Amino acid sequence: MKASELQMGDLVRYSSSKRVVVVDSVLEDGINYVYCQGELDLIDEERIEPIPLTKEILEKNGWELSLSCEFYTHKSDRNLKLSNLLGVPSISCFGKTSILHYAHEFQHALRLCGLKELAGNFKVE
Repeated sequence: MKASELQMGDLVRYSSSKRVVVVDSVLEDGINYVYCQGELDLIDEERIEPIPLTKEILEKNGWELSLSCEFYTHKSDRNLKLSNLLGVPSISCFGKTSILHYAHEFQHALRLCGLKELAGNFKVE
């Protein structure tokens, strides 16, 4: 994955250790990430892996699948809805639908909707 696809606060996996890390800053060919009480370290772009967005991750973060299985709603606000297009989470905006395959993509969508707190508190483990 390309470092340029990431934003500060995104969750990604460090491929060599399989550890989930938080992006602190994006560099030309890698990222700085936060670990161990705020210490920083660098990961080369080749060692960054996206984290697949799963039903379990969504549920862990307060999203519940509707009885019809057509969408997810958030427990804090039932007006927050996420489509479940063909069993894959997706978001629609201005007539265009974007399928969300990875946790960092979902975090980006939450930030764009003004839900920075939900994006910042997102958990994958």
